[in-house]
Amino acid sequence: MYVFAIIVVVLLLSYLLYKWWSCNYDLKRAIQHKENLKKEIQEHERTIEKLEKESQKFKVVESVLSRLSNTHKNYLIKTKYGETVVISQDDENPQDWQLFLNGLFESQRIHYQSKLQTSAREVSHMIDLLEKVDVRDIDKNTAVCISDISTYIEYRQRGYAQALLMLLVEVSKKQNLKTVLGWLAPCDKEGHAVSIQFFRSLGFEVYKINNDEGVIVKHLM
Repeated sequence: MYVFAIIVVVLLLSYLLYKWWSCNYDLKRAIQHKENLKKEIQEHERTIEKLEKESQKFKVVESVLSRLSNTHKNYLIKTKYGETVVISQDDENPQDWQLFLNGLFESQRIHYQSKLQTSAREVSHMIDLLEKVDVRDIDKNTAVCISDISTYIEYRQRGYAQALLMLLVEVSKKQNLKTVLGWLAPCDKEGHAVSIQFFRSLGFEVYKINNDEGVIVKHLM
């Protein structure tokens, strides 16, 4: 009887020990599962927050396009850095144009980030300057003259000015215009070196009229 009692006690203790171990194991698994669920919830919350931010960006896109679509012809263009921008023209004739560039995901704190203007009235002046350096093959009736190209300081180095110029060249070709001109004015003399480098990188020729001014020329094939 004594031995039997000992066996029963040992079996009972073994069972209780097994149940304790089993409950403890299940508890650890439940705690781990809870932690995993918590991490998943946090990850989903971050995803939702990210999607909400993206949604806000596209609301800005919708607002920008809506604001421009009623008054301008618009082009969606990719810059050399891969950013999609909208360029808006206010007239069908590239010889008297205003082009405005808006970054799609930018706020509307300012009306545009970059702009380019052309002026038919300035073509004759450019041709007169070029004749001083014996360049006489420009037809004023098929020439476009850039009167202004500028980008707000905080939006420079993004390829915006290049995007504007490339669109001007593309549309001018389609309308059978032959030459794009621009003036390196005396009042901008300090910035001539940078401007010359920029325009030459885009295939423009540069003619220095004197130490203070010059003319940029791109022949359209």
